[in-house]
Amino acid sequence: GSAATTMVEENDVIVYFGMMMLFASAGIALSELADWIGIGGLEMLSVLLLVGSSFFVALMILYQVAQTVSTDGSHAQTAPEGGD
Repeated sequence: GSAATTMVEENDVIVYFGMMMLFASAGIALSELADWIGIGGLEMLSVLLLVGSSFFVALMILYQVAQTVSTDGSHAQTAPEGGD
């Protein structure tokens, strides 16, 4: 994870983690609201927001890494020398 974030622009990482914090905060608020008014569906939505935001950030960072690698050509393998 930390190695992948070195390949992504710092501003993008800040935005992704900021979005994750917003969704996680909304998830926690929904969890508290579900406990307060007793609606189980809100509790499930809360879990989806918490877990989903983490997966979203991980996927966006991996996508950015894949784009960086493909544009840099770093993934290209060199052919062994000499082989007949």
